[in-house]
Amino acid sequence: MDGKDLGRIIKAIRIKKKMTQSEVVGTYITRNMLSKIESGKASPSLATLEYLAKALDVPLSMLLPDDNTNGTDVTTVLIKAKAALDEKEYEQAIKLADKLPSPLSDEKEAISAKAYLAMAKDSLSKNEFDTAVKNAKLAFDKAKTGLYSSRELQTEALIVIDSAYEKIEKRRNKNDTGRADQHGNGPGQKQRFGLGN
Repeated sequence: MDGKDLGRIIKAIRIKKKMTQSEVVGTYITRNMLSKIESGKASPSLATLEYLAKALDVPLSMLLPDDNTNGTDVTTVLIKAKAALDEKEYEQAIKLADKLPSPLSDEKEAISAKAYLAMAKDSLSKNEFDTAVKNAKLAFDKAKTGLYSSRELQTEALIVIDSAYEKIEKRRNKNDTGRADQHGNGPGQKQRFGLGN
């Protein structure tokens, strides 16, 4: 992980925890030094990384290459997850987002919400209504949490759910009407909805 990546991670964690630079540095380093680290203009020593990990209440491993991501650091995983989303590889984007550590949970939820919504829309266009509803519900739940919560994405998810249920109902009514008319022993669609004979 290079200095800019490390700086971005430290800054993202600090902001997620709603801490100012002054609150993080205490008396160990200066605020100016932390600013340089966060911008990638200075590289912290291992002792400074240990201090920052403790001040931010995260494991030191979070500020070092992550073994849980097959030797890649969290920034690389985040970049790959965003790229997978852009390339419409939604399942891959979700898998990569799931590897992100808890300080990046907002990013994880945002990527997953967008991926699930895209999968829901795709399923709806293929008349896979149950899958569309399932993915839209996941998108809705993920879009309502975190720093990147999105009412717009929640609304889109609800529209997909509503459209899927509407199409399911139309299909059910068409099948019921067809069966009833075919056998001559059931109400037609107009009678069913109180529209006359």
